[in-house]
Amino acid sequence: MIIGMDGVQEGDEFRSELAVVGAGPAGIVTALEAARRGVDVVLVETGQRKYEPALQSLTDAAHWNRQHHAPLSIAVRRQLGGTSVIWGGRCVPYDPIDFESRPNLPGAHWPVTYEDVQPFFGRACEWMRCGRPVFDLRQIPHLQPELVPGLIDDHVCTTDLERWSLPTNFGKVYYDELRRSPTLRLLSGLTCVSIECRPESRIAERLSCKTPDGRRVAVKAQRSSWLREGSSRPVC
Repeated sequence: MIIGMDGVQEGDEFRSELAVVGAGPAGIVTALEAARRGVDVVLVETGQRKYEPALQSLTDAAHWNRQHHAPLSIAVRRQLGGTSVIWGGRCVPYDPIDFESRPNLPGAHWPVTYEDVQPFFGRACEWMRCGRPVFDLRQIPHLQPELVPGLIDDHVCTTDLERWSLPTNFGKVYYDELRRSPTLRLLSGLTCVSIECRPESRIAERLSCKTPDGRRVAVKAQRSSWLREGSSRPVC
């Protein structure tokens, strides 16, 4: 079900088992994977199905490193489908080195390992619609096993492959499923402005959201054990 701005009133509170912020590729996949398993989901998205400059302007950043990143106004999209709306379709898997600790970022580490995520590359390719999860030239028998004959993979790898999506606009391709899902509510035109935590802990209590005209709406995820046995945390 898709609920637009006209479907919410000042002070409304939406309750669900799972609350997801942002209807880009990650948000849509998370919401639909859960909804397909019967989990009651609320998905919050600032943008609409069509591009709106006023909503896109909310992405503007006051400060960013111009040497390392393009302006957010052109790098991301506030719209159903998120940045997949303007995505070129390039699909590259994580490498083991991506999960290693970095001396220049003390205390920053992944809560999962490469081995944890690798089994899901195939499922990700299905969502991305980019073909088989084959990212090594040596796994395709009918192709030459070496891009450069005699060059052995070491610090420079010539056998790695990239895959390309159609590209897939998630807001368009998965729109019908978002609209028809009996256990999913997409709140379109609603921006999450803060995550409110319980005073005695850092556990998320609810999401505080606003419409463009200032109406305040809350989203609260119920305590649920569907993610792991015995969990008592609300899932946001």
